[in-house]
This record gives sequence, structure tokens and C-alpha cells, in this order.
Amino acid sequence: MTEAIGHVDFYTNGGTDQPGLMIKSVTEFAIENGGFCRWKCFECKTKGQFCMPMGFNSKKRYDELLSKKIISKRRTYVLYLRTADAQPFCKEHYKLSVQVSDSSESKKHGGEIGQLWFVLHDSTDMRGLKTNRVALNKGGYHEPGKLYTEIVSMDKTLHLKGLEVEWDYHSNVFNPLTWRLLASPRVHLAKIKVESLNPKERLSVCPKDKNQPLITGIPQLMLPSYCSQ
Repeated sequence: MTEAIGHVDFYTNGGTDQPGLMIKSVTEFAIENGGFCRWKCFECKTKGQFCMPMGFNSKKRYDELLSKKIISKRRTYVLYLRTADAQPFCKEHYKLSVQVSDSSESKKHGGEIGQLWFVLHDSTDMRGLKTNRVALNKGGYHEPGKLYTEIVSMDKTLHLKGLEVEWDYHSNVFNPLTWRLLASPRVHLAKIKVESLNPKERLSVCPKDKNQPLITGIPQLMLPSYCSQ
């Protein structure tokens, strides 16, 4: 069921794409922990006033927000969270905002169809702890000058220090617009902003060489210090 029917409706993993045995994982976690994932959230007003936990404490939080007149019974509220397909079911939530460059080289090359993959690092030399590798989304057309934003779930890092990004080019033999016969598939990135929920951290990273595109199959390390070069 995708239609919102309650005072508050929770959609795990968007409500459609459920990794693994989703019902089993949610039930087991609720029984073992008496609740669900931490309920800090994005875009729930500046101080997170609209945040609510999914699980046994939902009604308590809902009544608390009503009593403070932060929310209204006349409205319905839709909240989203992501889970993993195995323990630990709760992953850290990160908001990734990817700015495709609008430079002359980027515009000359044009857009590309593919998928961006990320690994977060707690060091600037990639020798420390790192997260699992995740995709920004299911892939698609990336146009020069456009901003692409998604919420992803990843392993927790102690401190955000850098980001490793890789371009996965998607070619279609039936679509000539995806053919790259004379040049390697590439995308030009200007900046990526990473926001974590817990602890609250923000990090903006840039490529070391702004004129160097991200070529398919060759990862690049992007750091905050590169943004000032």
C-alpha cells in the first residue's frame, strides 16, 4: 500500500524497494530493541521539530508534538527512513548533493548516462576507516550544471574527512546517444556536499583538478582542501 492513510505514515526504503526480508528485519529489531532507528531527520524544519520515531514510541512523540502545537491533527505527515537487509538494520543516513560542473569542458562533452558510487573516509589518505560503497541512485542522465540530491544509508564513520567517488557508465547498444567511440565515458563534477545526521556533520569536497573529469572505472578522492585551490 503506497497511499497515506494514517495521522503519520512511515515509508521504509521509499515504501517500494525493500532489501532482504524486510518484514522479518523490522519485526526482529522492534522486539529486540523496543523501538526503531534513531529519529533525527532531514528537512523536518530547522531544528527537526517534525521528527518522529518509527516503532513503539511513535504515539508518545506524536502526542508531544500536538501538545506543543508544532503539528496539527488536521494534517497528515509522511516520513521516510532507510534500513539494511541484515543486522545491524539501522544505517547512518547521509544526504549527498552532487553538483555537475557547468564548465566549458563539461558543456562541450555534454551529459552522460550512468551511476555515481561513493565511499566515505575518516582520513584524507584513505588509510583509515571507510564506509561501504553505495550508489547515489539507480542511475540516469547527468546534465552539466545540474544538482542531484539523494538520501543514502551507509556505515558510520567517526569523522567525515574525504569522499571517494566513481563513475559507472551505462551504455545501450540500441541508443546511439550512449555510444562513446572516440572518448572515454566521463562526467565533470564541481562539488559534492555531504551531510550526516548523527553526529551532525557537513562536508563539502571538490576534485583535486577541476579540469580533470571523472572517467568511468577510475575512482577519485575528493577533499575539502581541494575546494580552495
